Amino acid sequence: MQNENAAVPGNANLPIGGLNAAALPSPAAIAGADDGEIIAGEIVLPSIPVDDLLDDHATELEEIRRWASSETGQAARMENPLGFANVRAHAAAHERALAAQQQSAAIAAAASSSARTKKSR
Repeated sequence: MQNENAAVPGNANLPIGGLNAAALPSPAAIAGADDGEIIAGEIVLPSIPVDDLLDDHATELEEIRRWASSETGQAARMENPLGFANVRAHAAAHERALAAQQQSAAIAAAASSSARTKKSR
């Protein structure tokens, strides 16, 4: 988990993870284009896509929310709106991935329950 003092080198207003608006690759170069956020009519895509297999989406989302609510996050929102939008788009991608994981788990649990019910008949 990141701490309040951890930051991207060269940009103390963004958390570790390389979410720096100045380093955004072109939209065509980013996988997961549906992870974009619309800010002032522009689509802002996360510069770092989430990893559905390896990321702990709940922890990542919690950390981003904590940072966004911090003094540093609020300063970034005002001073670097594109960078903040980038972090927000990354959080939204984690939120969607977490919802998909939860939905898959619910389907698997329902299927398992159904299989147990059929065996007991």
